[in-house]
Amino acid sequence: MSFFVQSQNTYASELDGEICLFYEENTEYYILNKSGSKLWKMLDCPKSIEELFDNMRNIYEVSEKDCLLGIKSFLKDALAKGIIKQRPD
Repeated sequence: MSFFVQSQNTYASELDGEICLFYEENTEYYILNKSGSKLWKMLDCPKSIEELFDNMRNIYEVSEKDCLLGIKSFLKDALAKGIIKQRPD
């Protein structure tokens, strides 16, 4: 099982429920929507996809399939941008 966590070189600021990130490594800014912001906050400590899924299903009324697809899409994009890291258990 893999775990995901915020990258150490990423700085965040919240405004109106959305998070703006600055990634020091590539000097890029990213703005997360509300669901991305919720996921980002959850990743302040290592979480598995299953933990993220359970938490998001408690917050949003969405199908299991759509929830899982959304989480996987967020993780894929965030990993590609370097703003989160993947760790083995």
